[in-house]
Amino acid sequence: MKKLSFQNQSKIKNLCPLLFWYRDDFYSFFANILECSKSDLEYKYPRNLNKYFITEQILHILTEEQLKIFLSELYNLKEPLWWDNNPNYREWLQKLKDFKNEIWKDVLEQELKEKELQNNLEKLRKDDELERFKNQQKENIYIKFLEYSKKEDNLQERWFWLEKIFFELIEIENIEHTKSYRTNYEQIDGSVKLDTFTYLFEAKWQTSIVVQKDIAIFDWKIQWKAQSTRWIFLSISGFADSAVWWAQNRESPRLIFIDWQEFVEVLQWYNTIHDLLLKKEYNLTHYGIVYRKKL
Repeated sequence: MKKLSFQNQSKIKNLCPLLFWYRDDFYSFFANILECSKSDLEYKYPRNLNKYFITEQILHILTEEQLKIFLSELYNLKEPLWWDNNPNYREWLQKLKDFKNEIWKDVLEQELKEKELQNNLEKLRKDDELERFKNQQKENIYIKFLEYSKKEDNLQERWFWLEKIFFELIEIENIEHTKSYRTNYEQIDGSVKLDTFTYLFEAKWQTSIVVQKDIAIFDWKIQWKAQSTRWIFLSISGFADSAVWWAQNRESPRLIFIDWQEFVEVLQWYNTIHDLLLKKEYNLTHYGIVYRKKL
């Protein structure tokens, strides 16, 4: 809880002198809050000072914890002290009731706002930590990608690795997906769910570019699946123009191609898998474009 607002301080300064008709009760109350002796308090704030002024001064020095105790003690008061000698008892009792209704509502609202703020700050901190963790994961994948780029002695190994890290990126971005699985008829390298569509996945990392015969088999397979099923084809070596033309001029194109440059942009934080796939999906559904090579 932060310091009270000016309006609430004014309410308290006007109320406290009324609640404690006698000076001894007044000093005892605040000495208990400040955890000091009544004589020490009287020495610091002599009896010739009015109670309004003393209350104002004490409110300025209360710690956050003392302020909570102070408000709680006030709220727990059932009536002004020494009511039998107080000529204005009924009037001041009503002021105490009004105080409880008004200021306690304000204090609770402030507490809730501060709690919400703290929760939001904590969420931002956790989100920031998660973002740094994800960035570190991407950086590690990119370093490994560069290492595999120099290896040509074990093409099968880097091919499998490419499939693996594609879905690691999918997981980093929390995109719905299914990893590699086998049906009764075929091996599927995995799938990605985007909007209402399911995208099956295929990756190739070979020394030569992907040609028409490499993708014809996947185009044939997808024609036997639901219309909401499509295929993502990731090739680090790129695609032959004739292969792109063939895939794009099918009666109902359902393939999208991703090349090494688009993939590296994701690894280098210039893009995300999610945004890349959304753009690819838009180009396919609106213009029938399966691939657009960057210059």
